[in-house]
Amino acid sequence: MRAILSTATWFGAKVEHDLRSTGTLVTAVSDAGDLLACLDLVRRAAILIETDLPDRNWLSLFHEIRNAQPAATVIALSESQSVTEDIAILSKGVDDILTPRMSADEVRARVLRVMTRRAGFATSVLRAGALTIDTVARRAFWASNPLHLTPSQYEVLEHLVLHKERLVDQNEMMGLLYGIEEGTLSCTLHVFVHSLRCRMAQAGAPKDVIHSVKGRGYCLVTPERREADRAEGYDWLTFLSQAA
Repeated sequence: MRAILSTATWFGAKVEHDLRSTGTLVTAVSDAGDLLACLDLVRRAAILIETDLPDRNWLSLFHEIRNAQPAATVIALSESQSVTEDIAILSKGVDDILTPRMSADEVRARVLRVMTRRAGFATSVLRAGALTIDTVARRAFWASNPLHLTPSQYEVLEHLVLHKERLVDQNEMMGLLYGIEEGTLSCTLHVFVHSLRCRMAQAGAPKDVIHSVKGRGYCLVTPERREADRAEGYDWLTFLSQAA
């Protein structure tokens, strides 16, 4: 999971520190203008906006984000000490609100909860066929076998499960891994995914569970989905490749 986070106040800086300390990938920006510039580069991230921005009313920024990306996860950061004010902020339609009263673990748990529910999962444990991901412990299993992943490999696999059976394009994948702070090449990404496939194969997963569409991106396709397609006489992967 990657978060785009405004850090114009001390509280924004604290949330950035809290998220980084719990393993979350963070792209930090100083104002609303920079945040908007990030949205096309870092897609499907959690967007955290302070209610006290130096260059923009937070509510107008929120509506602009919602209009541009209706399914975006948007969380407000408020230094309010008033429950009444917190309720007023939530009533504007944000997915959640973070306040200084929350610990680092609670901050990450709340962001994860919103992200997983938006992806259609009811709990913090994600399942896709034999693949299980515990987003709290940041551990993955194939059947009962643990996957020994690097932090970056875990992040990519979690993202693929959250968006299973959807094409995650190369730019989205690179935005997840590198944000806007670093650059990389598609060939580097190909090597990275190959390494992830090998780690999964060591735990018993088929190497084609992460399917690639040449020149476009990657998607997670479980053996169960492939079998269901064969039984129905439908080839979803061929359709996906042709649509690309």
